[in-house]
Amino acid sequence: MPQLLKGGKWVFGWTVVQENRSIKIPPEAFMEYGFIIGERCVLIRGSKRSGGFGLARFEHISENTHLGTCILANVEIRGDASVIIPEGVELAPGDWLLAVRGSRHALGFMQHEPIVDAASNYLGIEVFPS
Repeated sequence: MPQLLKGGKWVFGWTVVQENRSIKIPPEAFMEYGFIIGERCVLIRGSKRSGGFGLARFEHISENTHLGTCILANVEIRGDASVIIPEGVELAPGDWLLAVRGSRHALGFMQHEPIVDAASNYLGIEVFPS
């Protein structure tokens, strides 16, 4: 897992939004964040700078009540380690998201920011379709 910018976030890989609006959780991120197949999780609004969203387990939201005000949607971890992104979240099939170690609370999926630009020019970042 590379760290593309000095002091920047660690990158798990790219994930591509599929026709059914699903995105794959990279295996290393799945294990690190302790996701469980069938578990209900939440999407948390990303920053204006990075766009995208975070994916967090409910237990991490209850530990950090300030995150509760940022919830976009509830989602379920599917059997193929993916989630379906609800229609209210601005994504389209074919969009690429950069999966990053956002915090210990949520796995980040970024659309913008310098790290996304750096990742676009970095060879060897794995791509995860659903």
